[in-house]
Amino acid sequence: MIEQLINEELERANTKYQPKFNSIREGYIVLREEIEEAKEDVDFCFGRSEQLWHYVRNKELEHMGECADRIEKTAIAGIKELIQVAAMCRKFRMSLAVDLNNKKGEIV
Repeated sequence: MIEQLINEELERANTKYQPKFNSIREGYIVLREEIEEAKEDVDFCFGRSEQLWHYVRNKELEHMGECADRIEKTAIAGIKELIQVAAMCRKFRMSLAVDLNNKKGEIV
């Protein structure tokens, strides 16, 4: 199931953009951006879990459900970002058909 989602994301990205990165540097930059976006979601979830723990310790039931909802929604967004990370890793590897005569590392 996850493999299918990764393949679908790669296909979507390849349809929207070109199937290979223009350079190794471009591939790295795109991959790094996706990783940073996923990290933001994880960091948000971590911060909200600290807030949830505060509500649990103080028995503030009225805030717990809303906090858990925000964690869940952000976790789902993070999953989508991680699927994009995996797809861009595949695209990066596919783009590594490097011309060995080209010392600049340009992708062919």
